[in-house]
Parts: sequence; structure tokens; C-alpha cells
Amino acid sequence: MSLRRRTLLIGLLLMLVTAVAVHLVQYHVVYPRFLELEREQARRNAELVFEVVNRELALVAPQAQDWGYWDATYSYMGGTNPTYETVELIPSGQQSLGCQILAYYDNLGRRVWSRGLDLDKLTPLDIDAFRGDRLPINSPLLAEGDAPQTRAGLIDTNLGLMFVTSAPVLSGARTGPRRGTVIMGRLFEIDAIRQIADQNHLQFEIAPPLDQQTRGPRLEVDRVHVAHGDLRMENVGNTTRVTAVVFDINGRPVRDISVITPREISARGWSALTSSMTLMALTGLVIMAVLLLLLDRGVVQPLLRLTELAGKIGADENNNARLKFEREDEIGELADEFDRMLDRLADTRHRLFNESYRTGAYEMAGGVIADLRKSLEPLKEHVDQPLKLLDRTQTAGMQMLLQELSTPNLSHHRHMEIVQMLQYQTNEQSVLLAEARGELRAIRKSLEHLQGIVTEYSRFITGGNTLQAVAVRELVEHALRKLDDSQRQTLTIDLDGSVYQAPLVLAAREVLQQVINLIIGQSAEGPRPLAGGPLQLRITAGTEFNHGRSMVHFRFDDNRPPVKTDALKALFEREWRFGDDVAGLSLPWAENVIASMGGKLYAEASQPFDGLVMHLLLPRAKIIGD
Repeated sequence: MSLRRRTLLIGLLLMLVTAVAVHLVQYHVVYPRFLELEREQARRNAELVFEVVNRELALVAPQAQDWGYWDATYSYMGGTNPTYETVELIPSGQQSLGCQILAYYDNLGRRVWSRGLDLDKLTPLDIDAFRGDRLPINSPLLAEGDAPQTRAGLIDTNLGLMFVTSAPVLSGARTGPRRGTVIMGRLFEIDAIRQIADQNHLQFEIAPPLDQQTRGPRLEVDRVHVAHGDLRMENVGNTTRVTAVVFDINGRPVRDISVITPREISARGWSALTSSMTLMALTGLVIMAVLLLLLDRGVVQPLLRLTELAGKIGADENNNARLKFEREDEIGELADEFDRMLDRLADTRHRLFNESYRTGAYEMAGGVIADLRKSLEPLKEHVDQPLKLLDRTQTAGMQMLLQELSTPNLSHHRHMEIVQMLQYQTNEQSVLLAEARGELRAIRKSLEHLQGIVTEYSRFITGGNTLQAVAVRELVEHALRKLDDSQRQTLTIDLDGSVYQAPLVLAAREVLQQVINLIIGQSAEGPRPLAGGPLQLRITAGTEFNHGRSMVHFRFDDNRPPVKTDALKALFEREWRFGDDVAGLSLPWAENVIASMGGKLYAEASQPFDGLVMHLLLPRAKIIGD
């Protein structure tokens, strides 16, 4: 995976993790706060409804106190005010109180007077809770003691729920003795409660209680409120329903009152969170894009340039390429260090090539000297032989015979003898001269061989070590022409057409010539096949890519006996002597000098011939227009 793609992936992963983290925080921390606030609002709305209910009850309680702590009522209950019923207890008076029930009971709970009244029509109302002649002796509405006290609560009647309140009948000074209880009741008007709920955008429902077994507190003295159970809260669709059971004055459940609140807070909270999440995602994308752009320009691109330069150096052997980053950060330090490393590498490679070249020159010089010594020793004998032959040519006797032949009185017989003797000596001298000429020709051939060695060494020394575009086919042809007659008789050369079509290579021409001479020479001097027959050498060429570089691959396959692995390794050890070139060069030197030119030289078992193959890889020369 590329560095730019990996950086992009890390950025996207980081943004995804951040988005998930923000979503989890919003969903598990922020949004529950909205839900809690919504539940709190629903609870307050329910408490507001019950507060309205208690307020309605509180409006009735003072009226019962006013009528109970009135001297006219006190005297009426004492039997001393006979006009009280006709003057005070008229229907219009009860209508002004706004109470559907008005009743008086003595201390034993016996009814003294009561009336149910339809406040609109001023007609009697039948209320089942007050039909009887008396109330139970333990009724919570009956006053106890002579102290002022108020009792208030709800009762369930045949006409519906009713707010009831009672007060003891005392004197105007609120003193006893108590003469009974006055009770007032007002029907529970749902429309009034619903109107108040509508003003607060609430829904109000009242229904029979679901749980008939629950018991609440009994009526408490001097506490004007409607007893209800715990608030039960549930979410139904887009609303929150808060329900509580309402108890009567005896603690029995009479109704379930529900307050329904729209879930606007959670909806608005979720909308706000969604908008913020979207905005944060867009902001994150912009920030991530800017961050990735800055990372790409500040980090990724310089590193890619560094990688591209390293690949270019490896592929093209361009040791002069440099990054030259003018930066003060770590990337700049890395680039500077890389440039310094390239400088050191180029210098080391140049010195290695020079050392290899110098070593080759030294080894070649040693070989030339050894070969000169080897050739000069028999040359002395070759020079002595024609001298001996020339010494055997005696010309003094021939001169004497020629002088005698010029005598005027020489007989014919003696003349013929002298001619025969001159002819014999001439023939003998001709044979000796022919042998002397043959010896001289051999000496000249030896001298030409020595001259060739010296000339080759001179070319190696003066040729220089500059890398240039070289046609290997010319070097191979030159190496083949150097083979002597004995090598040509024992070695069969198969020069494949791919060698002539091989592209130019980048190498030092004279150095590469010596390497090829050495490879072909060690094949020619190699052991013969076990099955007999001539030693065969096949030379082929091809192109390939090695570590991103275009290379020209030459193969030198021969059919010598199979070579073991240890022997293959020993070929490139300096102690190995078999096949060393007559000039003193060796395969270890050839391996080093080829490596210094950016190539590779190695050996392995040959598959076609089941013998040995030498692989020579050289970088392809870049030619304009190639």
C-alpha cells in the first residue's frame, strides 16, 4: 500500500473514530439530558394540573369555614333561630356559593338539613352520598372536638367527582361547644381543568382507576388537598403520559388522571444534535481534507520524491541525482542525509571501480610478466638453434674449390669432381638455411605472441575506466578471434543471433573486453565432456528487469562435466587457480569489476548442456531516442 493511500486511510479512520465517539457522547450523554429535561417538564405539567385541582378545592374550603363559624348558624344548630332556613338557606344564596350540596349534621352525624341544587336551573339534585338521614359515625367529614378545623377532599357520587369540605359549627368567636358540622360540595368540573390544560398546551384525561386495590391516605385535618398516588410516566409516540390515581376522603382510588405532554424537547434536542452532527461531520471533512492536503504537501510528497529518487538511482544508475530540499525540519534533515549518503556512495563506487581496475591492471601485469618469462625461456633455445645451423654452413671449403676451379690448366676430370663437390655442399647449405629460416619464423611467431600480450595490456592500461555505451557482440567476436588453433579445435562456439540483437550496455569497454576474454578462455580451458566429443560453448543474450532496472543478460553455457555446488562457490574464491587467464586475471576480479559497473557475474549448473553456465548481467545503456 502506498504512503499516500495509507495516510488517506488513517485520516478517514481517524475521522470515523471521531464521528463515532461524538455520536456516542451525544446519544449516551447529551441526548439523555434532553430526555431528563422532558420528563421533568412532563412532571411539572402534571403537578400543575394537580395544583389546579387543589386550588379548586381550596376555593370551597373557606366558604365552609365562613358558614360554620357564623353566629346565625351556631344559633340555628342550637335550635334558637327558626328563621334561618327561610332567610339564609334560600336557593339563590346556595347558588352564590357555587356549591351543588349544602348540608348540616349534628354531632352524632344525623342530618339536620341538606339540599342538592342544580346551580343553573335551581332545581333539586339527587346526590347519593347525602341521601341518607345520617352519616356514618366515623365519616371523615364529621367534625371532632371544639377547635376550628377544616376537612376537605374528594368523594365519588352518582353525578361524578365532587369537592367536599366541612367545618365544625362554632360561635363567631370560633369557640365551642361544637354544635355539629356544615358540609359544602362542588362537582369536579372537568371542562375548567381542561381549559387550564389547554392554555398550557397540555392534554388532560380522566378515567376510572386501573388498580382498584391500591389504598391511599385518609382525609387529613386542616390540609386542603386532593390525595393522589405516585406519578407514572410513559412515552407514547410523540407524547409523554404522566398518570396518577386520585383517592377519595376514605383513601379509596376513584379516578386515574393523565396529563399528556408533547415531546417537543426531545424532538428539538434530537434535531439540534442531528444538525450539530451534520455540521461537525462537514467541518471534520473540511479539516481532514486540509490536514491531508498539508500532510501530502509537507510529508508525503517529499517522501515520495525520496522514494522516486532512490528508484531512479537503482534503475538508471544516476548517481548525480539529488533531492536538495531546503527545509529546516526532520524531512529536510533526512533529505540532506540522503544526499550525503549518495555522495558517499558515488565516491565509494568510484573508488571501488578504480581499485578493481587497478587490481586488474596489477594482476594483468603479473600475468604479462609471467607469460613473458615463460615465453622468453624457450626463445633463447630457439635463437641458439639457427645459430648452430648457420655455424654448420662451412663456406671456406667452397671458396677453395672455387679458386681451384678457376685454375687454367685444370683437367676435365678434376673439373667435374669440383663441380660435384660444390653441388653437394650447395645442397647441404640449402637444407641448413631452410631449417634456419623455419626456426626464425618460429621465433617471429613467439615475438608476435608476446607483442599481442603487451599490446592487450597496453590497451587495458591506456583504455581508461570510463563508462560508455558498448556493443558486447564486438567484444565477443574479438575474444573469439584471440583463441589459438588448439582451442578452436577443441571448442565448438555457437553464437546465437540474440547476441547481435542485444542492446548496448553501459560499461568500461576495455575492462569488459578482459572479462569476456576471461569467461570464454576459462570455458576453452575447462575439462572435456565425460561422453567424449568436443567442448561446446553456446552464447545467448536477452533483456530483463532486475530491481526496477533494465538489464542485458548474457549466458555462456558449456557442456563440461557437472559441477558440484561447492565447486561453483570456489570459482569466485581467490585461491582458485584453474582457468585463470594468461594475462593473470581471474574470476574473483571479474566479479568485483562487473559489480562496480552496476552488473553481476555468477555461475550455476547449465540446464541445456548439464554443464556450467556463466551469467553476465550488465545495465542497459540509455541512448537518446531509445
